[in-house]
Amino acid sequence: MSAPRTEPLPSVDQVLSHLGVDDVHHARVRALAQRLYGHVFRTVDGRMLYEVEQILWSEIDRLGIHDEQGDLATALIAEALFRVGHDPERCHDSIPLGVTPAEQIAAAYEDDCLLCRHELREAIARESGQRCGELEHARPDAEWIECQEAAADAWRARHVDALRRFGLA
Repeated sequence: MSAPRTEPLPSVDQVLSHLGVDDVHHARVRALAQRLYGHVFRTVDGRMLYEVEQILWSEIDRLGIHDEQGDLATALIAEALFRVGHDPERCHDSIPLGVTPAEQIAAAYEDDCLLCRHELREAIARESGQRCGELEHARPDAEWIECQEAAADAWRARHVDALRRFGLA
């Protein structure tokens, strides 16, 4: 992990202004930003991020801060995601091949951190194959599956033209 930046990062609008971009190109960049959001959103494991947020609430509570609406947790996560977008290590992996995720987590582990404990437990469970065993033994909820299939059918109906374009409908 690289050292945190000490100076504030410029916003997209500030960068565009600095570059002297006209209104037409500014609008095109805003449209690009909207498309980019969808691509970035799909790269993030939303369920895992939600788990981290839940643990973060516990960490904040342990600090004696009452964040009932989750505003502080949301701000901390938004700041972390923002920093990831500006971290030079996002472009390369400084960890040698063969070093497992559990080893990486263990190297940065802090004993009193609930987030560290959760992350290490999850990594060890994934590497051990334990998660696969849990999935095999889980009983599928027929009603939930039926609900999800209906939702998927409705989603496909809304996007049928786009799916057809790529031979997916």
